[in-house]
Amino acid sequence: MKESFGRPYYDLLHAVAWVHAKLAGIEPDTALEQVVSETEKRAIGENISLEHFLSENASRYPGGLTWPDRYDAQLMQAASEALHEQIRKDANAPNWFDVVESAVSEALQRGEIIAYGIKDTEGDVMPVPSIQWLDLRLHYGPARARSKNYFSPDAETWNELSFKREALQKLWPDPSASGEALPRRLGRRRTRNDPMSIEIDTAI
Repeated sequence: MKESFGRPYYDLLHAVAWVHAKLAGIEPDTALEQVVSETEKRAIGENISLEHFLSENASRYPGGLTWPDRYDAQLMQAASEALHEQIRKDANAPNWFDVVESAVSEALQRGEIIAYGIKDTEGDVMPVPSIQWLDLRLHYGPARARSKNYFSPDAETWNELSFKREALQKLWPDPSASGEALPRRLGRRRTRNDPMSIEIDTAI
């Protein structure tokens, strides 16, 4: 395992990669490569979508989107939702990434893991309140969490996210740490003594 997975705190990419590795039954190094590849696509898709959105709506937003208090809140909410939906289409996110991202977000909402970050652009590193994850969405270009309606004047952005390795590994344990074998799946056969039972005998 790479040294980066032995650190006491993981950044967002390593945290998502760890969860992906445990859910998929693959090595963390392999999971990290897949997560980095996918998040790069998402970051590119996010930037392209924003530029496209601005160019298509230049007349509607003559001052750009830097002053959201100039616009009707409902309009900005609709714009935010439309933009995020376009980002996801451009990124062509595979199902495995959606599953992993949902698992991380739900664990954060339940308080099973805690994310630490810098709110907005300056200040000290502090825990992100669990309740905030009901309104936060993970982004990868750069890695951060932003309010779903991030054009709202009350929108929050949490930068430089980090996660305790101990908490992540408690919720998604590392089988190798306890000497356990990786999950086995796919290959199925009936046992000789009990024809109705199924033995899973193909390792991942």
